[in-house]
Amino acid sequence: MKNFITFFVLFISFFSFSQKESAWWVFGDGAAIEFTDTGIQNRSNNTNIVTSNFNTDEGCSSISDSQGNLLFFTNGSSIYDRNGSVMPNGIGILGNVSSTQSTMIINAPNTNGVYFIFTVGGSGNGPFSYSRLEMSLNGGFGDIVPGVKNIILLNSCSEKLNGIQKQNSNDVYVTVFSQNNVTATQSGTGDFNSLYTFEVRGAGSASFILPNPIPQTNNSNSNRFESLVFASSRDRGQLKFSPNGNYAAIAIQGFQSSTAQDYGAYLLNFDNSTGQFSGPVLTLESQQPCYGIEFSIDSNYVYYDISDDFAPTSTTSRSIIQYNLSAPSNILNTRNVISNEPAFAARGSLQLGMDGEIYSAQIGNSFIGRINNSTTANATYTKDFFNVSPGMVRQGLPNILPSTILSNYTLSNQTVNTSEIQIFPNPTSDYLGITASEELESVEIFNMDGKSVLSKSLQTNSAHIDLTDLFPGLYIVKVDNLTGSTQVFKVIKK
Repeated sequence: MKNFITFFVLFISFFSFSQKESAWWVFGDGAAIEFTDTGIQNRSNNTNIVTSNFNTDEGCSSISDSQGNLLFFTNGSSIYDRNGSVMPNGIGILGNVSSTQSTMIINAPNTNGVYFIFTVGGSGNGPFSYSRLEMSLNGGFGDIVPGVKNIILLNSCSEKLNGIQKQNSNDVYVTVFSQNNVTATQSGTGDFNSLYTFEVRGAGSASFILPNPIPQTNNSNSNRFESLVFASSRDRGQLKFSPNGNYAAIAIQGFQSSTAQDYGAYLLNFDNSTGQFSGPVLTLESQQPCYGIEFSIDSNYVYYDISDDFAPTSTTSRSIIQYNLSAPSNILNTRNVISNEPAFAARGSLQLGMDGEIYSAQIGNSFIGRINNSTTANATYTKDFFNVSPGMVRQGLPNILPSTILSNYTLSNQTVNTSEIQIFPNPTSDYLGITASEELESVEIFNMDGKSVLSKSLQTNSAHIDLTDLFPGLYIVKVDNLTGSTQVFKVIKK
């Protein structure tokens, strides 16, 4: 018990000062939500959001400070401060409101108050570029640094942009999908078939982007990882890294052509200590167009949507597919359809939230959807999960560094679902399910003052814990099994 009290104090201390950069999401047509300790809050009627007239059809990104206070947000073309005003030098950014992942915000390593805004253009024509933003400018409301705006790294690329923090480092890898012959000054030709990874590096108190892509040993040390398996002339669809940095996944939405297989979903390996991609590239989907793609918080599952074009009609459909990654040799045998909308559905981004669940964009809808229990084989989908009106959902949700989501969610792997002990749902309103591969001994729940508010003996592999008598808020759940192993979870009671 003494060891747990020590860990509990450390856990509470960490959470009090934990990073909450992904707390605010600003997206769609004036839509905004905030992830709080008591659940999701609708911020679409926030005065600063309303007066900003923010609008994006697809890509966007937003960032908060370590306490969860909104700092700024962008659609890839303009950057808005926390008051909803466009920053003085924040106009004319080289992203595109109709680009799948038009922008991503990276906290500059080792440099407080500095951010890099990465952008990709639309329709495969725009460049991959970055701008440097410093919060000390514009009276503390932030602005783009003159002379460090729209610095082009690749002259053209697809609409895919994501990244992952380098292992055991504050540095970050940022990746895009383009042709095999593109450079910073010349557009590429042919199909999109190559992944280019750049490094955001901190050195002392400085931070910068290395101008050349990381050489890929699996492609003769060239500046890209190339594969004809996912070659495509279409640029739409998401690129995502798993939170643990071991996988990357690509979704491609398009239609079959004579020169390329212009659709599908693909999985490949990544080493987040070196920035190296490797195969074999697994084809998860080859017969259908795919747009949104995302990993579970524990990196054991990948999800993507099979969807028609962006305009929902009586003949358009959307399905959400799950694959289990826990047994790498058996991935292709684990395909599971968790949702099927046969009509009036269309493509939409999938995005992991800091509560550990995956959210879904639905164009022209006042609700965002959610994949529930996404760290289990029993995942389900709620189409109309959360109302964001008066905002309106479009095709995109904020593009967020997955390692940031993970650090926002948990202190260590002890608090993430594992194959040993799993808890669900989280957040929850009335009960907590617990399952384990070994027999459980007990569960004890503490409030944030460290007081035990519920204790129960189990002697079973699964349990259903009634939480109806607990007040809404954040709790620490300690689960012991009969072998003496202990796991601690953060749970939100709605």
